[in-house]
Amino acid sequence: MFEIDYITIGFAVVLSVAFMTPLYLNHRKNKKIEETENQFLAALAKEKGLHFSHKEIWRNRYMLGLDTQLKKLVYVHFEEVPVVIEIDLDQIQSIEIHEKTHEIGGEKEKRKVTDNLDLTFHTRNPQRRQVTLEFYDAEKFSDLNGELPLIRNWQSLLQSNLKIKELVSAV
Repeated sequence: MFEIDYITIGFAVVLSVAFMTPLYLNHRKNKKIEETENQFLAALAKEKGLHFSHKEIWRNRYMLGLDTQLKKLVYVHFEEVPVVIEIDLDQIQSIEIHEKTHEIGGEKEKRKVTDNLDLTFHTRNPQRRQVTLEFYDAEKFSDLNGELPLIRNWQSLLQSNLKIKELVSAV
């Protein structure tokens, strides 16, 4: 048989716990933030009488919710005080993605770096011609984390809802 070295096993267990403790605490903190945001959204939906058929939360900082029945889009930017923007899709003429980029590198190796990624709504309201929703800001985050496919998906979803509205109006 072989001999068990209890000191080495104890040392390995202590190191494993020391390594995993910050990961566990970070996971717990993120779950608590997510739970708080979901409670905020549920209260917001109840207050405004909305039922989100589509909802997205990303980076524990941003949220979009779409009520397809009432044609309302709710955007929340969670900061110290959450910023809530409600958009009536009946007042929207068009939707555009604005991607602000710059190039880095030499002549042989040029790379495009995204600075901002926004979804802009052009409205029929003369007092508020456009509404811009931030999806990504390089000043706050070091890299993109799926925001480009996310913004394209939401643009497509919202434009399809605008087309459905136009078809219903034409009939």
